[in-house]
Amino acid sequence: MKVLIITVGGSDAPIVSCIKNYRPDRVVFLWKPVWEKWRNRIKSVLAKRNYSFLAHGMEPLAQGDYLEMKDAVWGFILECDQAIKIKNGLSKFAQLPREV
Repeated sequence: MKVLIITVGGSDAPIVSCIKNYRPDRVVFLWKPVWEKWRNRIKSVLAKRNYSFLAHGMEPLAQGDYLEMKDAVWGFILECDQAIKIKNGLSKFAQLPREV
């Protein structure tokens, strides 16, 4: 199941584009307090990922950075699951490795 978790900004164009391109099975409009709580941490770990070869860079991601990224992303998804009342969401669909 593909789920698109998205925040709502000033324009609907990015939302429409994502839905057309990714064709998710479910679209979840993120409850703003959850995103506001996690925004800085998620952006911080994404910046580290972006400099690694997992994204746009040429360097491996250090084990500590990977664990920080995993904890932030999983925590964010779990809180989103709770906010929209999805039971066993992450645990059922988790695809990230549990160990490095």
